[in-house]
Amino acid sequence: MTDRVKKDSPSACRSVLIADDDPVTLKLLDHQLRSAGFETRLASDGAKALERLDGGVSLAIFDLQMPELDGIECLKRARERFPDLPVLIISQAGEIRSAVEAIKQGAFEFISKPIDPDELLARLRQAENAARLSAENRLLRRAMEVPAIEPAMIGHSEFAKWLTDRCRKI
Repeated sequence: MTDRVKKDSPSACRSVLIADDDPVTLKLLDHQLRSAGFETRLASDGAKALERLDGGVSLAIFDLQMPELDGIECLKRARERFPDLPVLIISQAGEIRSAVEAIKQGAFEFISKPIDPDELLARLRQAENAARLSAENRLLRRAMEVPAIEPAMIGHSEFAKWLTDRCRKI
């Protein structure tokens, strides 16, 4: 399946990778998200999903049960490359253990099939907001860091060395 992109979207930076081995679900999610203004990249299995994953993707949706690599493994590998990427895991209802495992591995949310379009969009918006807040928090923390000032002393006497050592310990 090829990537599909809604070029005229006002939200062109919002790109979602969707990975599901069920072509009907994949096509349905693609249509729903493109209609909501997202760009989409599609993958029919876990291996293809990881091939299509890059820094341009702002969100990812992985089906739990896929050939090659399942959703949990895709999540783990995506986290290695893009630790702040929000990932939603989708699967059949009743897979509570899998849902718990997905959350433990860093999934933003677990959504059961059949997927309610309004719930999906709400979860994607929550994931976007969480990612934005996390990035802002990281920038603010960096801005607040005070660089360590190395004392500059001119002199090579024992006293100057002693004074430099004392200043470093403070």
